[in-house]
Amino acid sequence: MTRPLRERVLSRLIIEPETGCLLWTGAMTRGYGVVGSTGRGTQYVHRLMYEWFVGPIPTGLQIDHLCRVTRCASPAHLEAVTGAENLRRARRPTCIRNHPWDDIYIRPDNGHRMCRACNRIRDRKRPRKTGRRQAKGLFTS
Repeated sequence: MTRPLRERVLSRLIIEPETGCLLWTGAMTRGYGVVGSTGRGTQYVHRLMYEWFVGPIPTGLQIDHLCRVTRCASPAHLEAVTGAENLRRARRPTCIRNHPWDDIYIRPDNGHRMCRACNRIRDRKRPRKTGRRQAKGLFTS
C-alpha cells in the first residue's frame, strides 16, 4: 500500500540549520523538487507545501522562493507573486563577471541587457578592422 502523499513529502524534507530552509531530498526536475501523485501526475513540492500550509495559490500567480533556493519547500520562504515580479526577482544583481547592472545597454534588436564594462572588455579583445583589402592581404609592401 502506498503512503499518503503528504506523508511521503514530509518524510523527504530536511532542515538546513543555517538558513532554515526545508530542503527536498527526493526527485528533482529543473532544480525543483517533484513528487508523483495518484490522479494528479507529477507535482512540484514547493507548490504542495504552499497549498497545505498557507492556502490555495491564487489564479495567475506563481510561487517565488524568497530564499532563492529552489529545493526549499519551507512555507515561510514561499510567496505567491505575479510572473513579472517573479522574473524581476530572479534577475541577477550583477552580470556574469560581477559588474553591477547600473551601467547597461539594452540591445535594440532583441531587448537583452548588456553590461557596458563587459562590452568594453570584449571590444578590446577583438582585432581592429583596418581596411578591407589590407585585411585580406591584397596589398604588399
